[in-house]
Amino acid sequence: MSHLHREAILQQHQLRVVQEFDTWQHSEEKKDVVLAKNVQGDHVILRIGETRDPAIFASGFVGTTLVIPQLLYHGQFEDVDYEIEEYIEGTLVCDLDADPLELLLKTFWEFQEVAVSQPLKNKNDLEKQQRFLNTARPLLERPDDVNCIFQKHHEFWNGEFPSKWKFARDNLILTPDHHIALIDNANMGLRWFGYDLGWLIWPRWVEMQTYDVEKEWTYLEGVLACWRSPRPETLDIPKDLAQAFWLNIFARIVGAAYDVANNTSHLVRHDLGSSGEPQRTAAHVAFLNALLERTIQVVG
Repeated sequence: MSHLHREAILQQHQLRVVQEFDTWQHSEEKKDVVLAKNVQGDHVILRIGETRDPAIFASGFVGTTLVIPQLLYHGQFEDVDYEIEEYIEGTLVCDLDADPLELLLKTFWEFQEVAVSQPLKNKNDLEKQQRFLNTARPLLERPDDVNCIFQKHHEFWNGEFPSKWKFARDNLILTPDHHIALIDNANMGLRWFGYDLGWLIWPRWVEMQTYDVEKEWTYLEGVLACWRSPRPETLDIPKDLAQAFWLNIFARIVGAAYDVANNTSHLVRHDLGSSGEPQRTAAHVAFLNALLERTIQVVG
């Protein structure tokens, strides 16, 4: 994708760029995202190369804690999909000094409630899951046990529950009126229950070493307690929320090992992976294996 696409789309919709985002630098897909301004002086988001299904929350949503931006336009330019989305003012959660964990978890539950009414497609891909596991395997100290756990809980991985992708701190905005707004909504779909939870926690791990495992385990137990408390009674979800939580943590540990083995682009900013700092990367992998050991004791 070239900037010629962007310039043509900007001209067609009478938009001018206010800010470029670095999405393309940290994505394996060819995406281009900019903050733009229209002729009325309103800010909008132009996203090229990856778009939300126009049937999903096209009119947006504003709830008790959750905000989903309105889809203003969806189209194609030379077979490249693009969308113009409502701009939501606020601060990226990853840039906040304080951790709005309780609000994030309430927002997770509200999304579960409202997203079940949307025409979400199943995004479970067992072949992809196995490919991730095979790639991560050389870095895992107990790969056979990991594989057994995936097989043992195959019904859990085959579940169909709303998933934002990714419910991650760099894809969430805290608005001035204390809502959480979802951005980068292209891959909303049905996945196994709680899929997105690990992405709220994973950024903490990039700075941790093996001696941090006990402290992190205590933190995770606190997250679980906080997550369980606002659970809506109306939702048809797994009864054993503790097991679901630890399976999500287990999966994110394996996913984090895959990211290192695959040199996934979002690790570049953390100086991890084959192109990162070797000692830092080794410490990260050691932490993941130590945390995995504790998690296997719970879900194995």
